[in-house]
Amino acid sequence: MSIHQVSVLLNSETHQLAVRNKIPPINRAFVDQSMEIFSTLLSEFSMEELYQELSRRMQTEQEQRSHDGVPIW
Repeated sequence: MSIHQVSVLLNSETHQLAVRNKIPPINRAFVDQSMEIFSTLLSEFSMEELYQELSRRMQTEQEQRSHDGVPIW
């Protein structure tokens, strides 16, 4: 499934849930921009590289929160 197909499916499912739950419409520009960023990342980096970077950032955030006395998750 392509990124575009995933985007279309997610947008459709999100819209249906929003209508059902009377949630205001999502910001389409934000979703489109997010999908563009995601697509760019996937074209420039492997899934393994993205996973490692995300893991590193989450670890850094957890360490910072712990240091600041903020509960982690």
